[in-house]
Amino acid sequence: MIYCNWAATAPNRVNENFNMLNQYIRTGYTDSFMDVREKLCGFFAFDNPYRLVFGSGLTDLMNKLIFGSVKYRKEVILTTCTEHNSVLRPLYHLNAQQGVGLRFVTTDKDGILKIDDIEKSINDDVGLLIINHASNVTGVIQPIKEIVEIAHKRGAYVIVDCAQTAGRIDISHKEIGADAYVMSAHKGLMGMSGLGFALIGEGFEPEPVFFGGTGIYSEAKEQPYELPYRLEAGTPNYIAINSLKNSIDYLIGNEYIRLNAECNKMFQLFVEELKGMSHVELIGLSTQKSLPIANIRVAGYSVEELSYILLNVFDIIARHGIHCAPLMHQRLNTAPFGTVRLSFGITNTEKDFDYIINTLRRIKK
Repeated sequence: MIYCNWAATAPNRVNENFNMLNQYIRTGYTDSFMDVREKLCGFFAFDNPYRLVFGSGLTDLMNKLIFGSVKYRKEVILTTCTEHNSVLRPLYHLNAQQGVGLRFVTTDKDGILKIDDIEKSINDDVGLLIINHASNVTGVIQPIKEIVEIAHKRGAYVIVDCAQTAGRIDISHKEIGADAYVMSAHKGLMGMSGLGFALIGEGFEPEPVFFGGTGIYSEAKEQPYELPYRLEAGTPNYIAINSLKNSIDYLIGNEYIRLNAECNKMFQLFVEELKGMSHVELIGLSTQKSLPIANIRVAGYSVEELSYILLNVFDIIARHGIHCAPLMHQRLNTAPFGTVRLSFGITNTEKDFDYIINTLRRIKK
């Protein structure tokens, strides 16, 4: 089985932790997972572990930050055509139910956001910018540091969706300086699904929109205001949180930056082979810095048929459709049917890439 669906979820390294369930439950919520918070903060050059908030996933946390940021919105929220539905749908809801204005910045033909377009879009009516670090469709990595600097000069706060980039490239809060970063555990960090976390910078204080038990101040009628408890109501995912520590150790111990660079080199050779196939259409691949993601269509097949054949005949796991990112596929002129997305990671080998190339040649015949 060849796994090419890293943009959706990665193979995790932590199945052995299931037998530790009872140990985790016995620790109780008051343990607060401080060792995990500290390890994650070190990984992302973030200083304050109390400002790391766990949630059930990126969608959960993005909703909490978007709906909790009333005092930062002003009249308009600025975002981009690269966003996932975990951002788009909360924003559409705010627009429909509360009249919050939305403004979208689009990309160039290669999927890159231009600095000039960002500058032109941040007017005095924009208080909040929500931006994708890298598209889950194209894999293009945006110039996030420069974008954050522009937004801050204009007085806007910035939330960065790092679902695709966490664990794939170096992300340093000290370097980027955004107001919040939201991560998924189950992609490049190789953790379990059902877990995400947000790093919330000093001076950015979203209000709670979800209420419940926190294990502290139980006699109070209000949600505790201090972080992380302000945004961490309910029973946590004990196994996934503690397992994430092992995933980070694995990535650091195996020099994840180097492994991802090696994967990218193999991917570039793979792309050159694809370009030589007249029956394969390669879509939206940037020549700039990007993650190893290729979107393809094959002449004579729908994307559903191609995906079915890859899986059921050739044991290749890919992902077809519009990948919960409708605006990006509109930009690529691939809506409404989308593409077959082949997304790779550090578990992929040269043999995997060769096998897929040979498979696509066989499909033509």
